[in-house]
Amino acid sequence: SSSGKKSSSSGKKSSSSSSSPAKPPGQETIPSPPDNGEETTPNGGSGEETVVTPKGTLEVTIFEDKDADGVKDDDEDLLAEEVTVSITFPDGSNTEATFAGELTIDDVPTGEYELKVITAPASSSFFPTSPGADPLSEEGKKVTVPIGGTGEGELGYLQVGTLRVVVFEDSDGNDAKDDEEGLLTEEVTVSI
Repeated sequence: SSSGKKSSSSGKKSSSSSSSPAKPPGQETIPSPPDNGEETTPNGGSGEETVVTPKGTLEVTIFEDKDADGVKDDDEDLLAEEVTVSITFPDGSNTEATFAGELTIDDVPTGEYELKVITAPASSSFFPTSPGADPLSEEGKKVTVPIGGTGEGELGYLQVGTLRVVVFEDSDGNDAKDDEEGLLTEEVTVSI
């Protein structure tokens, strides 16, 4: 199985003085630059506070969910078929990404994201097994990106097939329908 991996980064740097009445959601004021990789705007010794936008990483995984539990297990492969996912950021902004397998976006604001598949795998043999994987549902997958950490959104699909049951009179007892053996015409009950 193959996987696609894209990575992009975006970040905002901003500063505000202590006289600003409100700060954007997801930002906090600290007296000195952090040492955990967060982006800051130096205050240049002006006595102004430094505004920090906490950052993290968002990972979105599209996988074949063999046991249909909505969680990617070690023996479950990334899906090779492309999907398009709508990603809603903590501030309510939205973007779409088309990829197969896995998507990693570095340096995103921390907070709660919502993932929603809007174009499912092209093959009709996949059935969504997790919230956000069904383009016909309004339900999205909630993912929290922590400060300096990774929020993981797993969207699973179960590969389904077709079961064909043929009920026939096995006149020669070989457990196979031969050309000369006809289908039963009476109603039968099959338990699977």
